[in-house]
Amino acid sequence: MKNEMSMEVRLLLAFGLMGLVLLVSQYFMKPVPPTKPVAAKTEAPATAGDVAKKPVVEEAAKPAIAATKPTNAKTIEAGKEETTVVDTDRFHVVFSNRGAVVRNWTLKGYKDHAGKPLDVVYQPALTKVAAPFSLNFREQGPSADANQVLYKTTKSGAGLDVAFEYSKGHANIRKSFHFEQASYLVGVNSEVLQDGVALQHTLMWRGGFGDPAVQNPTSVQHALYYDLPNNKLQSKVAKDAKDGAVGASGQFSFVGIEDSYFAAAFLPGNKSQIDQVTYADNVPDKDGKDELRVGMGAGVRDAGAGENQLSIFVGPKDTNLLRKVDPKLEQLVDWGFFGIIAKPLFEALNWTAEHVSGNFGWAIVL
Repeated sequence: MKNEMSMEVRLLLAFGLMGLVLLVSQYFMKPVPPTKPVAAKTEAPATAGDVAKKPVVEEAAKPAIAATKPTNAKTIEAGKEETTVVDTDRFHVVFSNRGAVVRNWTLKGYKDHAGKPLDVVYQPALTKVAAPFSLNFREQGPSADANQVLYKTTKSGAGLDVAFEYSKGHANIRKSFHFEQASYLVGVNSEVLQDGVALQHTLMWRGGFGDPAVQNPTSVQHALYYDLPNNKLQSKVAKDAKDGAVGASGQFSFVGIEDSYFAAAFLPGNKSQIDQVTYADNVPDKDGKDELRVGMGAGVRDAGAGENQLSIFVGPKDTNLLRKVDPKLEQLVDWGFFGIIAKPLFEALNWTAEHVSGNFGWAIVL
């Protein structure tokens, strides 16, 4: 008798090998973060230049709220500290008028490793370092402490536009944020004048970013920028700035901060030059002990300019989503050592799930 395997044994062996490949591959390829259901409405893709020009749901955001530039003709400030909330389909964001900063930035539809709504602002850091969207000045700052004064808050545009303004003595400071209901992009403007002279500055996001419950955050959190002339993603860890903040300037497609599955990236639109700064911050961990977490700063560098007109993407590292915002943002997804295999495999599975099976379970079977 010939020692040949039956068809049933061959099939069983094939399925066993497939299962083994899928099991082993988990050790080499990072999982892709969960993706929220895509809305039925379809929007046209946007380029990095388009981001700072016109609002396109999901792909772009207005970089500014139309407002008159502040003057020192009269005093403008708030009488007390207060918070302002912006709710969209994507975010729940809490602002404070003390410093015109963000205290919470929660991504709706995502949870952290502890099963709680994902707030990408690391709360323990707020007791040690400046809150997100605080200002840092390249040279001398204004006569008022821009990160401590009480700004007058104005909310408009169906609650999606928030403007902060402070004017007293010789200092005039303004920040504004424009949200879209169904977009992960937010338009951000900031302007600082001292006696009518523009002061160059950066917007900071310090003390870490992303999932607050993740283990060993130092290994997964990075400050980064995409060097356009050299077509290369540059990544910095907290230890790179342990002896003091380090910076870079140039033609960057974006400047941001990330963890394994989420990112916040400033896009300069059509601005030719942008500054990037990396910080190392000692902040409390969940047990109250200090740990090193990375921070970043971003700001437009134009001769004589004291105004930043930027868009910021805050959201998941979803390849389709990142590609629509700016193709260079796809570089945020780390495919690992076997990327040459992992990326085409994922693209095939993703296409099958979207166009054939309707879900990833059947896409894997196919």
